[in-house]
Amino acid sequence: MIRLLVLLLSCLVTFSKGSTSTVSPIDDDVWLSLSRSIDKLRESLDRNVDCGSRNADDRLNRLEAKVRQLESSQKPTGVFFNALATKTVSCYNCLIDFDEISADSHDAFDGQSFTTPIAGYYMLQFHAVTERGVDPQLELLVNGVDVAHLYDRDIAGRDERYAMLSQSVVRRLRRGDRVSVRLHSGALKGGGQATYTSFVGLKLGNDDEGEDGAQNEI
Repeated sequence: MIRLLVLLLSCLVTFSKGSTSTVSPIDDDVWLSLSRSIDKLRESLDRNVDCGSRNADDRLNRLEAKVRQLESSQKPTGVFFNALATKTVSCYNCLIDFDEISADSHDAFDGQSFTTPIAGYYMLQFHAVTERGVDPQLELLVNGVDVAHLYDRDIAGRDERYAMLSQSVVRRLRRGDRVSVRLHSGALKGGGQATYTSFVGLKLGNDDEGEDGAQNEI
């Protein structure tokens, strides 16, 4: 609408200054007033264009921010790890070294311990095959404190056989908690071409109260 008005006024001024007809020419005061009106209209048009451009930029920035927020909310927050010990483990009161990490969603497993990156409820599982002739005792630790135990003994057969050990727990863990497995006594069979010793962790659900990062008190 403003552009059309400017165009009409411009045509009127041009016609009035260049016309040779009998129509009375516009005097200087009217011409000056029209010129000023045209200038004001042009300034108003420029301001409106700049304002519209800024408004469009603001709307675009808000839209981009919402898209980034949506993308961030859609990022997977699942936490999991799977650690394997492919060699024979034989020691007293030592943390098990896992020499192969087949899965580690947050690079939180250092070979012996898993450090919880996100607070929540976790399922922890440990599986192993014992060596013959021993009575293995193992402990699942959180921050160095045992929370579950594994033990095997064959009294009648004097432990002259291999045995499969397994333990599963669900624990509330906070960010920064360290989880590991300790072999208190006995020995675990090495795999050769097969692997028998594994340690698995999986975050099952959130725990809003644990997001402060404080370590779990047991």
